[in-house]
Amino acid sequence: MRTRHGVGNGGDLGRIELQQEFISSLIQKLKSEGTLGNPVRLFDIADTATKAVIVDPGLGSIAKLLSLASTLRNLHTNDVTFITMPTITDPANINRLLPDEPEDDVLWHMMQTGQLWRGHLAAPKASQVSVRVLNGTGIPGLARQTADRLRKLGFKIVHVGNAPAAAATTLSYPASGQAGGAYALTQALNQAPSVESGIGGGLTLTIGADFAGVRVPPRLTARRSRDQAAGSTRQAGSPPDGSPSDGSSPAVQARNAAANICSGMPAANPQVGTPP
Repeated sequence: MRTRHGVGNGGDLGRIELQQEFISSLIQKLKSEGTLGNPVRLFDIADTATKAVIVDPGLGSIAKLLSLASTLRNLHTNDVTFITMPTITDPANINRLLPDEPEDDVLWHMMQTGQLWRGHLAAPKASQVSVRVLNGTGIPGLARQTADRLRKLGFKIVHVGNAPAAAATTLSYPASGQAGGAYALTQALNQAPSVESGIGGGLTLTIGADFAGVRVPPRLTARRSRDQAAGSTRQAGSPPDGSPSDGSSPAVQARNAAANICSGMPAANPQVGTPP
C-alpha cells in the first residue's frame, strides 16, 4: 500500500491508487462481516486504534470513535467514491505536482455544495455561462470572431474588447463558484489556456499569441453523434485529446468502493528505484 517506486511512474499518484484499493477492501470487509453493527467488535477496534495511533482530538476517545462508526452503519460501498484530484507537473520542478485548474475548483465546489459524483465533473450548460472575451494578440477582430463562435455554441458574451499584448491565452474567474463555467469554456477551446482563479471581473478569456481557436465541446459532440448516427462513438469535430464522448474529463480519476479491488491496479514501474 505504501510503495510508490514500484508502480506507475514511480511517483505518488500510483501509491494513491493502491491506498484507494486498500480502503475499498477495508470498507467491503467491514460491510460484509457486519462489523459496524457489532458493538463488541467495534469496541475492540476502537480500543486498539486509540492505543496504536495518534488521532485527531475530535476522535481521540473510544466513545467518539464508536459514535462515528454508528453514523456509517447504513453506508453502502457503492455510495463511496474515491476521486483523485487532477494535477499537472510543475513547470519549475518535474518532481512536484500542482493543482489542475479549473477542474480542482470544480471538484471542491461540488463537495462544498453537496453535489453527487456522477462519473464526471459538473459543468453548467453553455447558455448559463457569461464570458468576457479580450484580444491580447493585436490581430484586428480576433476577439469578435472568437466571441461569435462561442455565441453559436450557446455561451453568453457580455463584453468584447482588447487587452495588453499576451503571449499565452488565459482564462480567469473570481472564485470556485464560477469554476464550472470556466471548465465548460475550456472544453470549447482547441488548446487548454493558462488558468487564473481569484481574479475579479467575471469569467474572462484573454486571447494570447498561442490561441488555437474554438471547437465543438465533447458533450455537444456526443449529442450530435446520437442524433445523426446511432451507435457512433466518435464524430467529426470531436476533441483531439480523446475525451470521452459523454463529456467526462479524462483528467479525473475516480474509483467506487464496491469495485473489485484487483481492478484498475497501477501498472508496474519498469524503472524501479529511479523515480522521475
